[in-house]
Amino acid sequence: MIPSSSSSAMHISSDDGACQAAGGQTDPVESAEWELRFSRQTAVLGREGMRRLTSTTVAVIGLKGVGVEVAKNLAMTAVKSILLIDDGVIGLSDLASQFLFRKQDVGKNRAVVCMERLMEFGDGAGPVVRAVPGHRMGEVLSECHVAVASGGQSFSGLVSINQLCRQHGVKFVAAETKGVFSYVFNDMGEGLEVLDPTGEPPPSHLIASVTQDYPATVTVVEEQRLGLVDGDMVVFSGVKGMDQLNDNQPRVVKVTGSHSFTIPDDSRSYGLYVSGGQVQRLQTPIRMDFLPLEKAILEPQFSTFNEEWPDRAWQAHIAFRALDEYQRRRGGVLGLFHPKQKIDDDDADELVRIAHEICRSVCVMGSSSYPAGAEGHFCSDDGAGAVEGEGVCRVAAQMADGAGSSSSNGGCLQDEHSDHGNGFNGRIAMQVDDGQGMGVVAEDEEEAAADGSGGAECETRSQMLTGSGEGKVGDMHSMKVGQRMANDGLLRALLRTARAELCPMVAVVGGIAAMEAIKGCTGVFTPIHQWLYFDAMDCLPVEVSGPEETQPSGSLYDSQILVFGKSFQEQLTRMKWLVVGAGGIGCEALKNLTMMGIGCGEGGGITVTDADCVRRPHLSAQVLYRTKDLHRPKATVAGEVLKQVNPSVQIDAHQQRFDAESESVFDSLFFESLSGVLSAVGDSTSRLYIDMRSVYFRKPMIDGGTLGMKGNVQVFVPHHSEVYNTSTRDPPEKEIPICTLKNFPYAPEHTVRWAVDLFESMFKQRPVDVNEYLSKRDFLEQLKKIPASRLPTLETLRDSLVRHRPLSFDACIEWARLQFEELFVNNIKQLLYNFPPDMITSLGTPFWSGTKRVPTPLTFDSADPLHLEFIIAAANLQGNVYGLRGSTDHSTFIKVLKDVTVPPFERREGVKIAVTDSEARALAGRGGSGAGSSSRSKMSSASAAEQFEAADACERILKEMPSPASLAGYRLTPVDYDKDDERNLHVEFVSAAANLRALNYGIPTTNKLQARLVAGKIQPSIITSTAVAAGLMCLEIYKLVQRKDPSTYRNTSFNLALPSLAQAQPTPAVVQKVETRDGRTLAWTLWDRFEMDGINMTLEQFLKEFSRQHGLEITMLSFGKSLLYAEFLPKKRMSERLPMTMQELVSVIGKAVVPSNEKWLTFSISCTDVHGNDVEVPDLSLRIR
Repeated sequence: MIPSSSSSAMHISSDDGACQAAGGQTDPVESAEWELRFSRQTAVLGREGMRRLTSTTVAVIGLKGVGVEVAKNLAMTAVKSILLIDDGVIGLSDLASQFLFRKQDVGKNRAVVCMERLMEFGDGAGPVVRAVPGHRMGEVLSECHVAVASGGQSFSGLVSINQLCRQHGVKFVAAETKGVFSYVFNDMGEGLEVLDPTGEPPPSHLIASVTQDYPATVTVVEEQRLGLVDGDMVVFSGVKGMDQLNDNQPRVVKVTGSHSFTIPDDSRSYGLYVSGGQVQRLQTPIRMDFLPLEKAILEPQFSTFNEEWPDRAWQAHIAFRALDEYQRRRGGVLGLFHPKQKIDDDDADELVRIAHEICRSVCVMGSSSYPAGAEGHFCSDDGAGAVEGEGVCRVAAQMADGAGSSSSNGGCLQDEHSDHGNGFNGRIAMQVDDGQGMGVVAEDEEEAAADGSGGAECETRSQMLTGSGEGKVGDMHSMKVGQRMANDGLLRALLRTARAELCPMVAVVGGIAAMEAIKGCTGVFTPIHQWLYFDAMDCLPVEVSGPEETQPSGSLYDSQILVFGKSFQEQLTRMKWLVVGAGGIGCEALKNLTMMGIGCGEGGGITVTDADCVRRPHLSAQVLYRTKDLHRPKATVAGEVLKQVNPSVQIDAHQQRFDAESESVFDSLFFESLSGVLSAVGDSTSRLYIDMRSVYFRKPMIDGGTLGMKGNVQVFVPHHSEVYNTSTRDPPEKEIPICTLKNFPYAPEHTVRWAVDLFESMFKQRPVDVNEYLSKRDFLEQLKKIPASRLPTLETLRDSLVRHRPLSFDACIEWARLQFEELFVNNIKQLLYNFPPDMITSLGTPFWSGTKRVPTPLTFDSADPLHLEFIIAAANLQGNVYGLRGSTDHSTFIKVLKDVTVPPFERREGVKIAVTDSEARALAGRGGSGAGSSSRSKMSSASAAEQFEAADACERILKEMPSPASLAGYRLTPVDYDKDDERNLHVEFVSAAANLRALNYGIPTTNKLQARLVAGKIQPSIITSTAVAAGLMCLEIYKLVQRKDPSTYRNTSFNLALPSLAQAQPTPAVVQKVETRDGRTLAWTLWDRFEMDGINMTLEQFLKEFSRQHGLEITMLSFGKSLLYAEFLPKKRMSERLPMTMQELVSVIGKAVVPSNEKWLTFSISCTDVHGNDVEVPDLSLRIR
C-alpha cells in the first residue's frame, strides 16, 4: 500500500450503502499550514478559484485507468468532496494503469479501494471521499457540481448520465482512452461564465499624466509597454491630484498611441493630476454555451490539439462512433472485449464499413430518443478480477418515466436473458466487458418484440448512433459530408488496440479531464468546447506482431503486450533509466515508468536522484509523498512507494544533486549501462548539465517542465535531433536595476526582492561576519584589503557585539522597533532631503516622474497590524540569531514598545544616493553605496577627504569592540531563508517589510502567498499539468524502445488554460563537415566525438596516431581549463610534455585527480584541415584503462 496518514481522525463508516472517508473539511481551511500546502496551486487558480474549489463536490463515475487518475488528481487539489461510483472489481490488468490499486486488491470493489487510498492523500487537508453504490448515482448527483464519467461506457450510457446531470444542473465531463486513442468531452451547460479565460495576470501600468479634457487622455510611463486594446476595461488607483479617478469604477479605453489611451470621462472639472497612480486592466469574463452529449455527438465542435492533421479530430470522432456501434452490433462482451476474441481483417473491414456509413448519413438525434435519466448499478469490471471468473458487470439504467421494473430496495435490475445469467430487466443497461471496460447498450429485444414497441426504439437508437436510416442530415461542425472521410488506418489501429489501457495515455487524459472538472468548479480558465481528441499513433509498431505475440497471458502488462507485443515488454523490463528530479513531474514520471514495467526485469532498474527533502507544499502536487514523509529525502520516499506500486521494480535512490560534484557516483560505467535519461528539474542550469552528460554518453534525454497551466516536453535523440544546449532555453531571469531596488521601486516585486535582500543582510550575512571576526585570526587584515566594505562591516560588528547585542528578548523587541524607524522613516526622509518632491532636473523635467514615485515616511503605530507584524517577525529572528527564546504574544510586544526611546531623525549633509546603476556601482567602488540601506555609513559620501575620515572611524570602532579572545566560543546563528516553513516567521518578515516599503512608495501591497512565491522564486504548479507532461514524456519512451524513425518523435508545448497543445518534430541535429588530409569528408554532429585507445600512450604518440587515423592535425589540446598542448607553446615546455603519458599529462599539468574507476578521459581539441585552415571538430575521448 502507498503511504498512509497517521491521523486518527480518519475512518471508514457506512451509511445507507455509502462509504465515507472522514478527514476532509466542509469549508476552506485558512490556516497557515493549509495555505502553505496549497501555495503553488493557489498561485495557479487564484484565491477566489481556490475558495470555490474547496466548496465543490465532484462525482467520478467509472474507476478504470482514466477515472482513477482523475480521482487522484482531484484529491490533491483541495476539492471539498469526491464521490466514487463503480460497482466493478479490480482485475490484475488494472494494476498497470491505475496507480491506487495493488496486487492484494484484486477482486475487491474499485470504488471502496480507491476511497481508502485517497484518504491517505488528505492528512486532514484533503477532500471527503465517498464510495457510492451504482444504484444511488441518480440520487447523489444532486449533491455534485461536476461529474466525470469514464470506464469504458457506451455513448448511450454516457448520454443517460449526461441527461441526469442536466436535470440536476451538474456540469459533465466524459473521458476515455482506447489504446493510443482518446477523447475528452465537456458539457458545462448553457451560459457558463468563465471569469478568467487565459490565466494570464492582467497588465498594470504606471501613469505619467492625465489631461483635463473630454475625453481624458491617460499617458503611461515610457518604460512600460502598453498592454491594452480598444474596449478593454480598466480601473485606477493611487492617483494624486485627480482623486476622482480613484473610485474603483471600471472604464472602457480607446488606445490612441503606443503609451496613451482615452477614457470616457470629462475630467475638465476634476482636480489637476499631480503624480503617481496605476491603471490595471480588468479580466473580461466570457460566456459559453454547450450542447448536451446527445446533440454534440451529431453536431460536434472540436478543440483541435494537433494542428499537423486538421482533419484528425473529425476522423477520430467518426472512429469512436463507429467503434461504439460495432460494439453494439457485436453484443460487447462476446465480441470485441472477450479476452480470447481475436480481431481479424473481417472485423476491421466491418468497422470501416460502419464508419463510412456514418460519414454518408449524419442524423440529428431526436430529443426523445434517449432516456431522460438513469439509476442503477455502475461498474466497469475486469473478468480477470471477478469472483469465480464471472467477469460480467451490469449497470441497470432505470428510465426517468418509470419504465422498467426494479427490486423493492432500488437495487440492480435483472435480465433473465443475459448470456451469463446475471442480466437485467430494464429498458436500457450499460454493460461493460470482462477485461477492458468498454461499455455497450443492450436492449431487451424479446420483450420489445412482444409489445411491438421496443424493436422500433432499438432501431431508432441504432440510427442515431450510426447516422444510418432516414432522418434530417446535420451539419458536422461546418464539414461537408464527402469532403472529409473516415481514416481507414486510424480505424484499424483503434480496433486492434481498443482493449488496451496504456499508463501514459491514462496520465495525459486523466490530467486533462481533471483540469476540465476543476474549470467547471471554479470558473477559471477556458473549458474544452466540446470535444478534444488526442492520439499517439506514432507510438504504434510499424509491423503488427502476430497473434501469439500479443495474446493476453494474465500478465500485469497485458495491455501493453496487446499493443506492442511480448518482446517489446521484455525490452521495457530490462531497461535502465535515470530520473533526475523527484518533484512534481519526477513523481508522475516515476509512477508511470513503474507501472509500464521499466526496470522490473532482470538487469533493469530505475535510478532517481534528488537532493531535496519533502516539504509541505510538495504534498499538493507531488503524488508520492504524504505528511508522514515530511523532511525525509524525496528520492528515498519515492523508492519506497514505487516498490509498493510494483514490487518487481528495481529502484536505486540517491539524495544528491546531479552535477559535477556527483560525477564519481554517476560515472562512465553508470552511464554506459543506461537506456536513457528523464530530466525533471526546474532550472536551466541543471538541464544544461544533464544535457551535457547525456550528449557525451550519447543517451536519449527526455525533458519536461511546467509553469502553472503550461507545460513543455522535449525529446533529444542521439545523432538525430539537436541538443538542449542549442535548443530554445529557459528565458533568463529578469534583473531589477540596483537603483530601482534600493531607492526607486515602483512594482510589488521590487519591494519583495528588497525585503529578501534585507533578510539576508540582517539575519544571515551579519551573523556570518560576526562569526568570522570571532574565529579567523586574519579577518581584520583581510578586511583592510577591501576598503569599500571595511567601515560598513566594522559598524555591523560593533552594533552586533556592543551596541545592539541583546541579552534578553525585550532587547530584541527594542532593536526591531529601531529598525522600523531606520528603514521606513529615516531613510525615506533622507531620500526626500536629497531629492525634494518638487525637484527639477537640469533638463527642466521633474525629478520625481516616470517610474520614480515620491515616497512618504511612515509613522509607527503599534495598533497597526502590519507594523506589529514586522516587529514580531524581526524580533523573533533577532532572537534566533542570538539564541534567545522568542514570543508572538501581542501584549508582550505592546508593553515593551511603550518604553522604547526612538532617537529623532537627523538629516545628513553630503550624502550621495545613486540615481542610476552606474552611479550605484561607482559609489560602491569608492566605499559608499547610496543604497538607502539601514546603515548610516552606507549612505555616507565617498570623497577623497572622507576616505581618511573613514579610516579614523574604523580605528575608533575597533577600540570599542571586544577582542575575539574575550568572546571565546561565542557564536551567532546565521538564518537561511526558508519559504516552506509556516512557523519560522521568515515569510512574515519578508511580507511585512515588503508591504511597509510598498506603503512608503504608494505601491500595491502583496499578501503572504505572493511574497512567498516572489521571494522564494517559486514556480506555480498544479498536479494536472505535471501529470500531462509526464504522460507525454513516457509516450516518447515507447518510440525510443522501438528505435522509431526520427519523424515520429514529438516535442510538445501545451497550455491547459486555453486549452491548446502544439506538437512538432524535434529540430534535426546540425551536421558539420570537414575535409581531411587523406581526402575523406568527416561529417559530425554534437552527439559525436572521436574515440581512441590511449592506454600508456605518450602525448607524442597520441598526436601521430590521431593524425594517422583521422587525417587532421591537432594544434591545441586541453583538459577542462588546462591547456596541455599548443603549437605556440615554448619548445622547452613541449619537449618536457611530449614523453609524458596522457594520464600523467592530466595529473601533472592539469592537476586533476583521475578516479580509479574512470576508463575514459575527455579532451577538447583544435585541428587544421587539408587546406591548413582551423576547423571545428568534436571532443575526443581517450581510453586510459
